[in-house]
Amino acid sequence: MSQLLANNIRREWQNDIVTQSNNNVSILSGNLNTKWQDDCYSSFRQHLQLGSKKLPFGLVFMLRDVPLPKSGREAQSRRLYHQSKTNLYRCLKFIDPKRSQQYFYRLQRLRNIWWRKLARDPEIFQIKEVEGEAVEIVAKLPWIEETVETIHNHGSRPLESYGTMFEVKIGRKRVLPHVIESVCLEAPATVAYLCDAFHPSQSRTLLRFHHSLTPYKAAVLIDAEDGVPEELKLLAEFLNLSLRRAGLLTLMSCVNDNENSVNLLFKKHDLLGIPYSLVIKDETLSNGIAGLRSRDTMLQEQVHISRITSYLKQLFRK
Repeated sequence: MSQLLANNIRREWQNDIVTQSNNNVSILSGNLNTKWQDDCYSSFRQHLQLGSKKLPFGLVFMLRDVPLPKSGREAQSRRLYHQSKTNLYRCLKFIDPKRSQQYFYRLQRLRNIWWRKLARDPEIFQIKEVEGEAVEIVAKLPWIEETVETIHNHGSRPLESYGTMFEVKIGRKRVLPHVIESVCLEAPATVAYLCDAFHPSQSRTLLRFHHSLTPYKAAVLIDAEDGVPEELKLLAEFLNLSLRRAGLLTLMSCVNDNENSVNLLFKKHDLLGIPYSLVIKDETLSNGIAGLRSRDTMLQEQVHISRITSYLKQLFRK
């Protein structure tokens, strides 16, 4: 489940940084053994040509299997990940030197808003200043403070040793652009949102994710009294497939034949953070009505199977 959550975080990050960006942004393949300047030079020149030789624009690197820190504050929480490597998302923005400071402050605010809007408790995410022209966005968890993103205003320093290779023409002058870099590590981000979703209480324990990050949008299960007719199995499989084809990832739960086991599955679905459980009963074959159980209210509403897909999509748009 944690990998599904990580995939959703990566998708939302890419959607915010690339798809919805005000500037042209491209995704490149990077190499841990080379400098990003060497990896991006050809794309840098191409962007200048395509963008009428104007700034700003961005380049994104999605790096796999980046070693986690072995020392310092980040290493204290390394045991939480059960892994020594993670994925890294890096975005480089090339900015007009006269506007870089303004863009740096604006990016801090926008990125902190992004982390907060996906959290159940937005206050866990805070901006923290560090040495130099850099800030960290940290998640203040109960036992540790976890860095989820670092934003640097490098100025032109990373490009100065490359001579005129990265120069751009602004007005009548040729200058080196300023580089603003944001870096996000997948493992700390996943842990932060897992901890944020954890919601214990005296009656039950559940995970409550933002709907965009929820690994499974719904679960499909059968509640039959005397055995499970083949027609009921086929109907459950059909509804499960319909939801998946509509872009709603579902969990097809095991078939149940008594009320206690269904209630036990509800608890398991709550622990997995599944917002809705679709319950197919014997009567569904005759009247087309299924139960849609909500994780948050624990109540079931009656929905006709012909409306299940459109109704769930509507719920997730709210």
